[in-house]
Amino acid sequence: MTLLWLKAAHLLAVVTFVGGLLLTTILLHLLHGSPVPRLPQERRLVVAVRHWDRAVTTPALALVWLLGMAMAVRAGWMGAPWLLGKLVLVAGLSAWHGLQAGWLQRLVADQVTPPRWTRRVVGPLLAAVAGCVLLVVLKPS
Repeated sequence: MTLLWLKAAHLLAVVTFVGGLLLTTILLHLLHGSPVPRLPQERRLVVAVRHWDRAVTTPALALVWLLGMAMAVRAGWMGAPWLLGKLVLVAGLSAWHGLQAGWLQRLVADQVTPPRWTRRVVGPLLAAVAGCVLLVVLKPS
């Protein structure tokens, strides 16, 4: 696979992952403070988003890491300062995804409402994504 194909596949995986991450973030924001047990339509929405997360967002995250590492090795970027900064941001986004997946699982079981602080995460989430884009495009040393 050429570097251009790796970049294209990586970018498609990134867009899919970030879209799913934002979808889940917004759902958690909307459900904060809602009563447990949930209304049937809320429960269906949570189940649908959890299914999407498991079937689409999580595999996209795996592809982001796999294709990104393959691209970094092929292009000789390993050890570059900008790549290390990007990896820190992507690790943070991956950890956030893990937290959200756990909350979704507990929401399906009607065991919990999302913590209040999750309402303030959209801005930092978008800033982390923007940081990744800037680091990749500008490649500061």
